[in-house]
Amino acid sequence: MSLIDDINNNTPPVKAITEKESSQTPKLKDDQIESISRVVKSAFGLDNDLEGFDIICISMQKGGVNTKQGGGKSNRNKVSIPFNYGEKNITTSQVNKYILSALPNLKIRQVARSLATRIKLRSVLYKQEGFLVKQLLELYPKQWEAITDPEKRYWAADFQHDNEDCPEEIRNLLKLRYQDRYKPTNQRSYNKDNVGVDNIQPSTLPFSEE
Repeated sequence: MSLIDDINNNTPPVKAITEKESSQTPKLKDDQIESISRVVKSAFGLDNDLEGFDIICISMQKGGVNTKQGGGKSNRNKVSIPFNYGEKNITTSQVNKYILSALPNLKIRQVARSLATRIKLRSVLYKQEGFLVKQLLELYPKQWEAITDPEKRYWAADFQHDNEDCPEEIRNLLKLRYQDRYKPTNQRSYNKDNVGVDNIQPSTLPFSEE
């Protein structure tokens, strides 16, 4: 069975994760997914390519997609989030470095958006929620609590904003966060006096690649 078959079949993980503390999304080809998984597997001395892929998914779920955490072509390692995989000590910036070594023409966020659904599915197995759960709950408690999807915590990552597999109400909340964070009040696509998930329209600006 190939790595892609293992990913698509949502094969359960072997080890547990523990925590120490462009406008158009490119579609990665199977050989590109296999390549980055193989590179990460070799770099951390893992048992198989599926574990390499899972490390990539967990790293992105923890927030490794942001350039301030080591992503992007500049690979600015201002912040690096540490986590353990079994007995392996890993950081998000390390994972990003290995991904970019195999896919030098892409940004980390582009890779995450291409793999968004697979990242969510693999993260459920590890019980690793998206890195925006706490922020969405704090900023929009009413809207967040109104979302009934039992797996909403695993979709709570900004690279899910244009993923059609992600529930629409969660995508809308991610768009609300984006507009509140990056757009002036007079350019937002919702009524600031009547903020709610249902009345948000898709942003005309691409998500930040910072």
